[in-house]
Amino acid sequence: MTVNGAEAEGVEGMKETLANCNKIRLIIAGWYKRKNKRICDILFPVLSEHNLQVVVGRKGGVLAWK
Repeated sequence: MTVNGAEAEGVEGMKETLANCNKIRLIIAGWYKRKNKRICDILFPVLSEHNLQVVVGRKGGVLAWK
C-alpha cells in the first residue's frame, strides 16, 4: 500500500477487515513522515494490536501478516 503519506488513514479504514480476517498480508510504504514521525512507527502498534506479525525494514518499509 502506497498512498503518499496517508497509509495510516488507509489502515484505519481497514480495521474491521484486520479484525475479521484470519489470513492477510500487507506491504506498506512506511517511510513517509507525519509530524516528524515515520508512518511505520505510527502503524507498528496499530497492526500489532490486530495480532499481525510486523517487520519494519531499515528504510521504513512495513511487512505485516497473520
